[in-house]
Amino acid sequence: MNQRKVFGLQDTINNVRSKNWMIYQAKAFYNAAINLELIDRSSDHESGNFLFQIPAAVNAAFSIEIALKAILTCEGMAYKREHNLFVLYTLLPENAQYLIFKWVKEKTPEYDNDAIVKEFILISDTFKQWRYSFENGIKPAFDMRFLMSFATAAIATMFELGYNVDISPAEKEKSDEEILQMLKENRREAVDVNFDYIQRKCVGQTRSAQNPQ
Repeated sequence: MNQRKVFGLQDTINNVRSKNWMIYQAKAFYNAAINLELIDRSSDHESGNFLFQIPAAVNAAFSIEIALKAILTCEGMAYKREHNLFVLYTLLPENAQYLIFKWVKEKTPEYDNDAIVKEFILISDTFKQWRYSFENGIKPAFDMRFLMSFATAAIATMFELGYNVDISPAEKEKSDEEILQMLKENRREAVDVNFDYIQRKCVGQTRSAQNPQ
């Protein structure tokens, strides 16, 4: 096998792994959101426990983003560096858009079509707006039940389109020494990447402080 074919095969393997990891992470953040919401509901406090509401919303919004991106990736469609949920939704194939809208409508029957669109626009940047809620900027007063319904719709649509994965044991088990070596290499590489970023940022800040405009 020539070198070009080897690299092409590796690219294919990496792409499959990337898709599978996206699908798995969408499920993981969705499960986290569901469990946080359950904890919030079980709180004795009349309005729930605010300690869990924001993390539940952030995890739900992130699960939607990853699920939409997973569908786009599996369908061979580009989305660049987009994070807005409404924009990502418009990039989906029509059948995926239809399935998500149908799921949301079934889960939130009190919303008519126009209200669904309006509420979707409202939650479209929830991940950023509520993750950084301590900073300046708008904090949308959205319906948590609608957000969770949309998260369920995104995950269910991903499944209905045939995209689902689970972690299974490796065919060949690694020894403890091999695992430790992998962890060491991972940590070394991560430190190098993070240190490079920190160094570039700190050097830039130092130069700016030394040479004020």
